[in-house]
Amino acid sequence: MTIKFICLGCGKELTSSKRSGNRQSYCGEKKCQRARKMTWQRQKVAADLEYRSDQARCGHAWREANRDYWRDYRQAHPEQTRRNRLLQKQRNQKRRRGLRLANAPTPSAEVIAKMDALIPKDIAPFRPIGEFWLIPVIAKMDAFKVNITSVSGG
Repeated sequence: MTIKFICLGCGKELTSSKRSGNRQSYCGEKKCQRARKMTWQRQKVAADLEYRSDQARCGHAWREANRDYWRDYRQAHPEQTRRNRLLQKQRNQKRRRGLRLANAPTPSAEVIAKMDALIPKDIAPFRPIGEFWLIPVIAKMDAFKVNITSVSGG
């Protein structure tokens, strides 16, 4: 008996292989298999703490060994770099219009990957002290527990 399925990658209706029966969700196309693996990996990272930490460790090791990768890529692909910067500006503008971060003093505080955001002088100083979880919104999977304490300036 043949069982039909719709590939979750390309959307084509296909006949499943005899070995997989009614469990097949993706066809054998390279892009569909890549989508299948990516879906599996997302689910695995979400469910398996050990796998998640292994992936983070391996990613960190690769970045350490390939520190110049993105700089070299941007130099070798100026058109893609220009396009990505334009699209990122559009995404930032969309975020500013839609989601406002809690206690964000200015729209510039919502720009992604801004590491040196200063709080304007006209806003009362915000001094968080205590235990917090830093939860990344984009491009990261790990949350970090941090303790913030007061240090005298003298």
